[in-house]
Amino acid sequence: MTPTKSSRRQERSGRARLVAIVAAATVLGVLLLKRNSTSHADAHAAHASQRHAHDHDHGSPDAHAMPPVPEGGWQTDEPLRLGMTRIRSAVEPVIQGHLENRLTAADARALTSAINTQFAYMAEHCQLAPDADAALHLVVVHLLQASGDLERNPDAHDPIVAIIHALETYAASFQHDGWEPIALNH
Repeated sequence: MTPTKSSRRQERSGRARLVAIVAAATVLGVLLLKRNSTSHADAHAAHASQRHAHDHDHGSPDAHAMPPVPEGGWQTDEPLRLGMTRIRSAVEPVIQGHLENRLTAADARALTSAINTQFAYMAEHCQLAPDADAALHLVVVHLLQASGDLERNPDAHDPIVAIIHALETYAASFQHDGWEPIALNH
């Protein structure tokens, strides 16, 4: 029996979900392995475990509340700035591809992978205050959710808006000299 276009799309969507689950499990595993140390990873692993252990009720207002941002924004370190700059670099061509109606599910999967990779890097190397870490985690969760939604429907507009909003939240919440907003050329 020859697979239909719909069955191939469902198979790719299933693979994309599996890749996202494996990537998230890898990130959580890195965090949990570092849990035995007495560093920033302890706080991050505990925070990540708490965030991922609940039933993911994103509808409640306090499910993922951003800690109050201090005047001038959260202090950053070089690993955070590097990781977020790399995420921004991965996001820009995806947004442009969407605006030009040429975005594919593979492009969105590559974005999810890049975000996961940079989140793992930041989780391992960043030395942030606990509230700044919680705020960063929320930005990355929103980026991952939106990129996952984009994988399932590359033509959807809402995930693009959510990605831009997450990056704007980062820029408004963290001290990152030289941060450039995404240029929307359409």
